[in-house]
Amino acid sequence: RFWDNWEISAAGGNSLLQISKKMKDDPGKFIDRNGWNANVALTKWVVPIIGMRLQVDAGEFRNYAFDKKSYGTSAFETPYIYVHGDVLMNMSNWIGGYRPNRVYSAISYLGFGYTAMSWTDKSAGSYNGEFAFTTGLLNKFRVSRQMDIELDLRSWIFPGHQLPKQIRSQNRIAVAMSASLGIAYRFRTREWTPAYT
Repeated sequence: RFWDNWEISAAGGNSLLQISKKMKDDPGKFIDRNGWNANVALTKWVVPIIGMRLQVDAGEFRNYAFDKKSYGTSAFETPYIYVHGDVLMNMSNWIGGYRPNRVYSAISYLGFGYTAMSWTDKSAGSYNGEFAFTTGLLNKFRVSRQMDIELDLRSWIFPGHQLPKQIRSQNRIAVAMSASLGIAYRFRTREWTPAYT
């Protein structure tokens, strides 16, 4: 039924913004360029294989300027919000068949949304808002009938030419990545009733 198989989830972790064509070419050490990430999501599973999700990501990117003479050697802390809708595919149910007591499920997804960054006085450069495409892998670990632990590995791409000027590069696209760990709670009925044997 419509009100069955809804999920609400919350998670947190780290985020990274790649501004060069190759990650090793970004200024600063890799470990110093990691920021934080938090997200909440509402998911509706339509069938055991296909689901739809609305997610709000928020966090902070940390990047160093290419032009150190103009902008210095300190990291720029750039806050961001990314609102996106995703189509999820439960690969475990698709390949291995539906099992209500499966401990681990691998769920791939594609999505589209809007990302906004650099809107505070302490941000790097001026406000920047872009439409973005996202893809990722959601790893679900069953804890109980209603709860899962989730490890979400996500990336999203958007045009790079309008990044804040302090961290702008010649790259046509910017790639953001995040990894978050959290919990999900399933509302009402969790299992599915087969239409035939």
